[in-house]
Amino acid sequence: MWHLTNDGYGDIWTIEGHQQSDTIAGSQGDSGGPVFTVVNGTQVRATGMIQTVKKTWTNCVGVRYAAPDSWCSSWVYFSSMRTINESLGATLRTG
Repeated sequence: MWHLTNDGYGDIWTIEGHQQSDTIAGSQGDSGGPVFTVVNGTQVRATGMIQTVKKTWTNCVGVRYAAPDSWCSSWVYFSSMRTINESLGATLRTG
């Protein structure tokens, strides 16, 4: 779903994703990290790059490098691989 969000530098259009099990999908500091999907439990597909997360929880139990005042969420906002590749004039290497 397209979502307009402010990443601290201005408004950007992103894709909104939600971790189905309502557990942590991303945390503060994950920007630029990969977003992937699992298909049929056997294939992993590059889906995009994390832009930001919705500020949901603080004191993110289980997040290894989280500072005491950092936040995390089951909601992430990301750019699609298609958008990234087209803006760079690149292709995704597979295999």
